[in-house]
Amino acid sequence: MSNLQLLQQLKQRINCSSPVALQLLKQTDNDLAKAEQLFHEQNLDFIQQQANCDRELAEKFYHRCQQNVEEAIAQATGWILHGRISKSVITTADEKYSAHPHRLCFILTARDKNDSRIMDIDTIEQTYTIIPIEDVWEYLYNKEVNVFDFHDDFSPYFDNDFSLEQIDTLVKNLQNLTHTDPKVMKFYQELMNWLINCKKFAHHLQIYGNV
Repeated sequence: MSNLQLLQQLKQRINCSSPVALQLLKQTDNDLAKAEQLFHEQNLDFIQQQANCDRELAEKFYHRCQQNVEEAIAQATGWILHGRISKSVITTADEKYSAHPHRLCFILTARDKNDSRIMDIDTIEQTYTIIPIEDVWEYLYNKEVNVFDFHDDFSPYFDNDFSLEQIDTLVKNLQNLTHTDPKVMKFYQELMNWLINCKKFAHHLQIYGNV
C-alpha cells in the first residue's frame, strides 16, 4: 500500500490534518492501527493536561463528545468546577452536602471591580461558598444575633454588596460571638477564615440570600 493510500485511510478513520496524519504514520512505522491508537492517546493526554483531570474523566468526556477535544476539555473542566463548588460549604453539619441551586442558603461570592464573580479552578475555595439557611437563621441572623447589623440595607432575600472595610467589620462581629457548642465555634472560625482569604482576591463581596 502506498504512503498516499495509508494517509487517506488514516484520515478516514480519524479527524486530523494531513501533516498530523503523516507524523502519526512516521511514528508508528506506517501501522494504521497503531497510528490511530497514538492519535487518541495524544488527544487524551492533552485533555488531561488542559482540564487538569485524571485519565478516566478524560476518556469519559472524549467519548461523550465524540472525540471533539475542545468540547471534552470544556465539559471536563465544568465537571471539576461543579464538583468543587458543591464542596464549598461552611456549615455546622457533620457532612457538607451538595450546593444544589434550589437549596435554601446564603451564597457568598468574591466580585471584581466590574462586579463580575471571581471563580475558577484555582481559586474556588477562596472566592465562593454557601452557608445553609439553617445555620444562617440559627447562628448569624436572628433576634439575638445579627452579624450584619452594621449594613443598613442588608436583606436576606436579595443581593448585598460589602466593601473590603465592611468585610473587616463582619469579621470583627464574628470574633465577638461565643457559643458553648464547639461545632458552632468552628463554624464561626471557618467563616472568618474564608472572609479573610476572600479579601486577597475581591474588590468587594456579595452575599445573596437564596431563600
